[in-house]
Amino acid sequence: MVFDNDAILSRYAPMIEFETISKAHADAENLMPFQALYAYLQAAYPLVHRHLSCEVVQGASLLYRWRGDGSSPAHPVALLAHLDVVPAGELSLWKHPPFSLTREGGYVYGRGVFDNKCQLLAQMEAVEALLKDGWSPHCDVYLCYGHNEEVLSAASGARAIVELLKSRGVRLGLVIDEGGCITDGAALGIPLRIAVIGLAEKGSADFLLTARDEGGHSSQPGPGTAVGRIARAAVAIEQNPMPARLLRTVSKTLEAAAPYMGQGAAFALSHQKALRGPLKRLLGQKRATNAMIRTTTAVTMAQGAKAPNVLPESASITVNCRILPGDTVESVRRHLCAVAGDDIEVTLLAGCEPSPQSLQDETFDLVARLAGELAPDAVVIPYLMLAGSDARHYHDICEHVYRFAPYYVDQASLASVHSANERLPETGFDAAAEFYAKLLLSYGARPPGAPLP
Repeated sequence: MVFDNDAILSRYAPMIEFETISKAHADAENLMPFQALYAYLQAAYPLVHRHLSCEVVQGASLLYRWRGDGSSPAHPVALLAHLDVVPAGELSLWKHPPFSLTREGGYVYGRGVFDNKCQLLAQMEAVEALLKDGWSPHCDVYLCYGHNEEVLSAASGARAIVELLKSRGVRLGLVIDEGGCITDGAALGIPLRIAVIGLAEKGSADFLLTARDEGGHSSQPGPGTAVGRIARAAVAIEQNPMPARLLRTVSKTLEAAAPYMGQGAAFALSHQKALRGPLKRLLGQKRATNAMIRTTTAVTMAQGAKAPNVLPESASITVNCRILPGDTVESVRRHLCAVAGDDIEVTLLAGCEPSPQSLQDETFDLVARLAGELAPDAVVIPYLMLAGSDARHYHDICEHVYRFAPYYVDQASLASVHSANERLPETGFDAAAEFYAKLLLSYGARPPGAPLP
């Protein structure tokens, strides 16, 4: 089975043109771009849509089912991606129109080329190629594509897909979503490339903190304003982070990285119990590793008066929190209340709890082996995903939920997520499709009772 990178990119270009921007509230959604993307998929991948059933869920999410031939007792496998993208933002910052795919300087540019339509593309390519070869899966295969992953919505498409599968008694044996990738090991102090596979992910919550005052004309201020009080609350939050904790998942990450680090770091990581305090202080010095050991609380938005000569009756900040497993949305709320002070109102806007940790057994070993084949020079490392994904919903019906996108992502591409000039290296789309094809060929290919290959 041979995949052509240029041919795949030619089929990718139209996907980027659909402005599939999700909204937190269902009544504000424009579903037409999602419907147009679905129509394009039907035209671009005719065998997929001839042989797989497809249901539209929650208005725009897609649930495909490829029936297995019954040769394996394995539970079904689910490949995940999401159809939505974040808004383009300030257009003047883009080198090229955001909703078009542009190849330049060894990269492809466009909103969604990395987050996350590349995964949708590779999975469609893999299934279409397998069907062209006349292959049938050993067990059922589901393709699950949520339409509002980028927002915290009560009408989550991914959640609705999971509930639908649960109602049908479906139990999954393997789920693969975005999150990990192949990248440079600099963040962990490794001089090699790393292939990181997420075993779990942090939770997320947005809180609105509000200070209230009498208001009035700015010519007669009191000893302070609502803006001043909310500013002090923001500073207090930044100066009082939540405590650092070293989770088992993070310990596994450090243990896997230790042999490839300098002598001092390797010694500390191989003696984590004895050196727990110094190790946490060391990890807290870098943004990436600090986020691995604590619940983070980032002040991201602020609002006061509507005019410069008005004393505001209220001022507010929004705090985005990424919740370490072991903490909860409620425990984070209590922390913010204690730090901000009694005169500050703390309101939860939206939130989800951290995910459970997936099993690291022979099913994980299969994914790790294929990731290693994809990047033979990379160190395969399990990790805790710091951001959120649709994968968190699937723990209800699967013990093997992993987060890995089979692409090499350099530092420039990582920095472009949710930013202007979102990009990916233009090579490797063929290898990503081959990864998914190999995964489907390998998973479930065993007699009853035999271990996974």
